[in-house]
Amino acid sequence: MYGRPADGSEGPPEGGATATESRPSRSEGAPVPAEAEGLDPLAQLQAELASAQNEKAEWHDRFLRKAAEFDNYRKRTEKEKAETAALARSAVPLELLPIL
Repeated sequence: MYGRPADGSEGPPEGGATATESRPSRSEGAPVPAEAEGLDPLAQLQAELASAQNEKAEWHDRFLRKAAEFDNYRKRTEKEKAETAALARSAVPLELLPIL
């Protein structure tokens, strides 16, 4: 469907599952809290879910802050551009007054 794997094999191993399907999917940098070690699978999954939700909240907060920062930058540059144009328009007539 997506082409051949990089190792040149024809497809999934005999069990039918690929290597990524046989492992639990957990983000690389998100360690499981120490209190979740040795607990039943449900408690461990709940701990992983809480960790993922915290990470999601952090990323969402970072996104909102960057969006606000970009919006402020855009508004500031528009204001500076308008001020520069107004200054240029007012300076030209003042420079022409002595000539007239």
